[in-house]
Amino acid sequence: MKRTALILASCVACWCTAPSAGATTPDRAFAAYGVMDGYGEALWALTLAFRDQLSLETIIRNHPPASVGRIDGALLFGVQMKDSEGVWIRDPDGAWAVPETINALVGAAAEVRRLHPGGMELSVGDISRRTGGRFAPHRTHQCGRDADMRYFLKDVLPGDREHHFVGPDNIDLERQWTFIKTLIERGQAEVIYMDYRHQKTMYDFLIKQKGYTAKALEPIFSYPRGQRVMTSVIQHMKNHYHHLHVRVFAPKAQLFGLLWTPKEALALQRKVDVATRGHLEYVIKDGDTLGRIAKQYNVPLEDLMTWNSIGPKTRLKLGDTLKVFLQQPLQQ
Repeated sequence: MKRTALILASCVACWCTAPSAGATTPDRAFAAYGVMDGYGEALWALTLAFRDQLSLETIIRNHPPASVGRIDGALLFGVQMKDSEGVWIRDPDGAWAVPETINALVGAAAEVRRLHPGGMELSVGDISRRTGGRFAPHRTHQCGRDADMRYFLKDVLPGDREHHFVGPDNIDLERQWTFIKTLIERGQAEVIYMDYRHQKTMYDFLIKQKGYTAKALEPIFSYPRGQRVMTSVIQHMKNHYHHLHVRVFAPKAQLFGLLWTPKEALALQRKVDVATRGHLEYVIKDGDTLGRIAKQYNVPLEDLMTWNSIGPKTRLKLGDTLKVFLQQPLQQ
C-alpha cells in the first residue's frame, strides 16, 4: 500500500485542485491549477495522511523533483543543470532546478541553434540553490523554476564566455525572439521579465520586419500599454536591463510540490540527505552564527569549521550553505 500511496496522492491532488472559490492554508496558498473547495480540503487531508505513512526509502525511490510554493518556496529533490551543447552554466552551485525547467531552456536553445547556427550560446545564470529557499539578492529563484540568462548578443561567437555589456543596439533580436517564441509556443513560459526599453526594441522589430500585428503581440508584451501591465507573458521588471528572467511552467513538479509546505520540503530534503549522503546542507539565515548552528545540531564547533574549510572569523552570508555531518537522520 505504501508503494502506491504517492500515486494516489498525486491523483487526489489533481482532483482537489480544480478551480473554485475556496481557500487554502497560508503555507500552501499557491496551487498550480486553482484552489480547493470544502470537499477538496477534506480529500487533501486524506492525501496528507497517505503521504505521512510513506517510508523514507519509498520517498527516496519514488518521489520526483518538486517545485514547492512560488515566491517564498523550496526545491525538493532538485536536479543540477550542467553545461551542454550550446548551453553554458555560469555558476553550477546556483543552477538547481526541476527537470521541466532544464528541458525548456535546453530545448529553446537548441531551436535557436537550428534556425540561427553559429551565434552566441545560451548563458544561464542563477536558477535556485540546491534546496531552494532564499537566494540573495533575488526575491524569487526559490523553487527551481526561475532562471536568469544573458540576452543573445550580436557578434558574440560560440564559446565566447566573456562578459559583454548590453547596449541599446546589440541584442541579437532574431535569436532572442526565437528563444522566447519557442518557450511561449510550447507552453513553457509562465512569465518572462524583460526591461521595458528592450521590449520596445523587440516589439518594433517584430512589427516592422516580421509582419506581426499589434493585436497579435498584445498578449505577449506589456509594451506599449505600460510598465505596470501584468497580464502579458513578457512583463517589465526593474534591474532586468542586462539579463532576461524566465519563470518556467512546470506542471508535474508543481503538482507534487502541492504535497509539501516549504518548511516541510526542507526538512524532508535534509532527512534524505543525512540518510543518503551523511550530511545536510544548512542555508544561512539572518542572525545565524557558527556557534548557534553548531549548538542547534549538537556538533562540535571545530568540526563544523573543518567540514566547511572556514575559521571563527568567517563572515556568514545570507543564503550561503554549510555542510553539517550527522550520525542519525533528523526527525521531521
